Amino acid sequence: MDIKDSALVERFIQRKTTKKNTKKAYICGLKKYFEILEIDNIDNYFEMNRNYTDDVWRVAMALHDRNLAPKTQRVHITAIKGFLERNDVEIKRREWGGYSYS
Repeated sequence: MDIKDSALVERFIQRKTTKKNTKKAYICGLKKYFEILEIDNIDNYFEMNRNYTDDVWRVAMALHDRNLAPKTQRVHITAIKGFLERNDVEIKRREWGGYSYS
């Protein structure tokens, strides 16, 4: 499934921002998230009973390994965490603390 075909992603983006560049950046971050996790059917992601904290850490490490600029990593992770929160998944600060974008 292409990320642009996902109703979940579309709903999140429409409710999150009206700014064109922010939308692009968030879509890019979510696209990388699902590509790294090898999720084909995005709209079924929350029915898979995954460990979302592990998923975010896995993606964060992959983004870091790809030598993305710290600001780009931060924007992608912000988009991912916002998407998860919008879908009632909360990653607690203590589970996330200690990650560095550089």
